Amino acid sequence: MAEGIPIRVCYVLAYRDPEYVRTRTLIAALESLGHIQLTTVINTQRGVRRYGEVLRMLVKQRRQKPDVYILGFRGHELYWLVRMIAAGRPIIFDAFLSPSDVLQSEAKHGRSGQLLGHIVAPMERAILRNASAVLVDTQNHAELFSERFRVAAELITALPVGAYPVPDVDRAVENPDSPLQVLFYGSVLPLHGLSVVFAALERLENVALRLRTIGGTAESIEQLRGSLVHGPKMEIAHSEWVPLPDIIASEIPAADLCLGGPFGGTPQALRVVTGKTYQFLAGCRATVVGRTPDHELLGFADRYNCLIVDQDDPQQLADTIRWADENRDELPEIGMRGRELFDRSFTVEAIATALEPVLGRFGPAERTGP
Repeated sequence: MAEGIPIRVCYVLAYRDPEYVRTRTLIAALESLGHIQLTTVINTQRGVRRYGEVLRMLVKQRRQKPDVYILGFRGHELYWLVRMIAAGRPIIFDAFLSPSDVLQSEAKHGRSGQLLGHIVAPMERAILRNASAVLVDTQNHAELFSERFRVAAELITALPVGAYPVPDVDRAVENPDSPLQVLFYGSVLPLHGLSVVFAALERLENVALRLRTIGGTAESIEQLRGSLVHGPKMEIAHSEWVPLPDIIASEIPAADLCLGGPFGGTPQALRVVTGKTYQFLAGCRATVVGRTPDHELLGFADRYNCLIVDQDDPQQLADTIRWADENRDELPEIGMRGRELFDRSFTVEAIATALEPVLGRFGPAERTGP
């Protein structure tokens, strides 16, 4: 590597949500590295038009002679075209998670999805084995990729998702006699286990609480609510959608307890740390997380910096919510220690530290021009 010459990195993305937190934290991490000269090729259009838009921009960007390309999640559809345009330069592929594994193990699309997963798997394997390096979100996913797709373990790096910046908020318990404010936001995919949450509520008929749910259709929430028998002390308020900045600025600070999950107990649920968990920790909120093999490695500690429950166990989740209600004065301190964990392990700086040695494998190419 030529000393003092910056590495030219081109970050490429064609995704339905170009502002996804994974993208934002990775770009912020790259921008924080002083020896990186970063350019981005990111879609502004939606639907299939985004692919053509990104490819056209990428062809023009090739004139800048990037030393390495990073293809952001989800880049499977464009990988081989980017490989052609990259003309032999290294590609760091942010796989993040495995689409074929999700299709096969989560039953999101039933039998047709499982069949599609089997079709997609060899295509995914070819991409992963061709990439110069692979990024995922957890060590458990790294092990899955190494075992299932036969990718060398040293080529896979686990980077936490991180979170959007949060405003400073007061951690004091304003009214300990008011109903416990519990927050859940996100999709109703099986891995998140919202049905487990409602099954836990059935065991909490004597607890005064207010559950705030954001995400999923009103019909899906009503189906869960319809099977719920709860006392008059419990209130459930649902919104199909709230802008994430409003969730960060208003909904999270208003909660006493946040449900980070995942609670579903599916194979995918046992391999992830949810994005909302990072966001809750960043917001200094006491957070209930579903146990995974990664938690101990990452520093999660029950009733110290979070509350940990076994997944797919509504009774244990109910007991934990009840404990939180009975020990509400401890929740702010748990939230503060959760924020300390976030600051130590999941910030943009932490992501940059983990990403830097990956980039260090691909020094600046020999070049005579600027």
